[in-house]
Amino acid sequence: MTLPSDTTYAADVPRGSHTSSALAPVPRLGKRARTRQALLEASVRVLARGGTGPISIQEVTAEAGLANGTFYNYFRTREELLEATVVPLTQRLVSALNATALREHIEDPAQRLAFGVRAFIDYAIADPTWAIAVLRLWGSNASLPRRAGVAVLGDMRAAAKRRRLRIPDERAALDLVQGTVIASIRSVIEGNATADRGKAIAAFLLCAFGLPAREAEKLAYAEPPAPLILDPSAAE
Repeated sequence: MTLPSDTTYAADVPRGSHTSSALAPVPRLGKRARTRQALLEASVRVLARGGTGPISIQEVTAEAGLANGTFYNYFRTREELLEATVVPLTQRLVSALNATALREHIEDPAQRLAFGVRAFIDYAIADPTWAIAVLRLWGSNASLPRRAGVAVLGDMRAAAKRRRLRIPDERAALDLVQGTVIASIRSVIEGNATADRGKAIAAFLLCAFGLPAREAEKLAYAEPPAPLILDPSAAE
């Protein structure tokens, strides 16, 4: 799975969360960088408080202790702020998946697809703050689904070309994958998902694309080849 790398972002999350080590702020930031960082951190805190509707600029600036007008010195729109908050870690997660696939010589695109689906759901279980942020951004801005769609399509096309999976309609298949993963992340947030949800969903999707059930379960339930290592510089 891959994401376009034509955009540079910087973000951080509250200390103590799973993501904070991957997106730790650069030490000795200047005043402008510190203010931008404060807006990003405030955005994550507002997102993490829950709800499914879009957050407001006023909520973020109030959380950061800044005047509303300050916001526009750093971001043009609320959507730009949300992208800068959520997209970097998602991009780092996909970069980690790519690196693992290369390092462990995972050449089967069906296995890569299962690995990616499972990783996103497993990561949502490990980091609810990130999961909530992704869910809220997904419904309010087309950037994240579009970027993630590139990743899924790459694996599906490769799997179809090798006749590993049947993908008669790429857009429908993409909707199935993304919709199922997002629904699973919602279940995670609501506390309705077990630790094996990622494995079960990966197996279900492989079966839906024509892989025999036994082989689908073998790929989906296999132990990860190696732990994911999030590279802080992957999206920069």
